[in-house]
Amino acid sequence: MSNHQLRTPVVFIIFKRPNTTEKVFETIRQAKPPKILVIADGPRTELPGEAEKCEATRAIIQRVDWNCEILTNYSEVNLGCNKRVSSGLYWVFEQVKYDPNLKLRIKRKIKRLKNISTRLPKSLESKKIIGTQLESSSSLSGYDISSSP
Repeated sequence: MSNHQLRTPVVFIIFKRPNTTEKVFETIRQAKPPKILVIADGPRTELPGEAEKCEATRAIIQRVDWNCEILTNYSEVNLGCNKRVSSGLYWVFEQVKYDPNLKLRIKRKIKRLKNISTRLPKSLESKKIIGTQLESSSSLSGYDISSSP
């Protein structure tokens, strides 16, 4: 194990998987960042036990045992992956100073991913992925979803 301490903040996006979160947290612990910004979506009310899993996952963050500022952006309601991640990343940029050009490029990428994600279900229904005909509906590998129609 290295004695090197990370000097940059870490953004940690969690949801309802305490086992996975525990493993990732152990890696973060080894890096000992000075700041962790945690983004979490809320549980889906229609799924029994999900609130408890979200709570257990969030509790792992409190195990920080080094000098570290913890900032959390937890949603109490389920926003869905797309909305929660993008709104969380916007929150991160409000908290941490970055090169404005980097911030703008990342915001554009988020907007583009949101745009693609809204078109993808419709494209799958017609067996197309943004203008590319699928030969097999069972596999999406090898298709570039980043190109425009």
